[in-house]
Amino acid sequence: MSINSLQVFRDNLFKYQNLIIVIGLIISFSGGSWDITFHILSQTESFFSYPHTLVYAGIFIVISTFFINLGKNISYKNPHRKGNYLMLLGAFLILAAGPFDFSWHLRFGLDGLLSPPHVTLLTGWMLVGLGNLRITNNLIDSTLMQNKKLNNKDLSGIEDPSYQDFDNLSSLNPSNNMLAKNEQTLLKIQLILNLSIILVILSGFIYFFSLPFSETQFYNYNPNPLVALFFYGFGFPFLLFQLFY
Repeated sequence: MSINSLQVFRDNLFKYQNLIIVIGLIISFSGGSWDITFHILSQTESFFSYPHTLVYAGIFIVISTFFINLGKNISYKNPHRKGNYLMLLGAFLILAAGPFDFSWHLRFGLDGLLSPPHVTLLTGWMLVGLGNLRITNNLIDSTLMQNKKLNNKDLSGIEDPSYQDFDNLSSLNPSNNMLAKNEQTLLKIQLILNLSIILVILSGFIYFFSLPFSETQFYNYNPNPLVALFFYGFGFPFLLFQLFY
């Protein structure tokens, strides 16, 4: 692959990285949900089980996509760097969860639904999802602002700073300074997927602290019934309120 081809690949990856990362999160969380079945059924499990492989595949998509353009993602010129900082912290937690989980399995064998490595991984997923959601919302807001300016035929205003030096993030049409329709559709799909994965990750936290599937021969992390009642009965509406308001 030539240098020019590699640069084109990196630019396209940067352009669509937030959508790709959401897809990676969905793949990884799907593997985690599959892994829960193994825990409930108490099947023999290792670090290299089939569900874990799916988890790692999704993690690889998330980590590699973000780090290939790490310099651009955390540059002070990037108007979305705050969201990327959240994603970077989440990526570090996700990377730490792998060896943490491996050592945990070596020490305890089959672990429960609630365990420190699982909480680390779930927290990393959540931070990546929230950072991605922040960026998606900013892009959509910028798109609406640009379209409003054009609809009012007010083309003499100041250019939206969120696009400065980052034209590849928005794919603006040079002739009318608007996102192409297919780009707008991708942003809507990205928003729906992002909100969906955040909701299921929130449900994961609730299940961790409400379901009695965390007792092994070495430890018992099953939640206290009152704690479980709070998370199951009151935690979900509270988290929804925090997410949307």
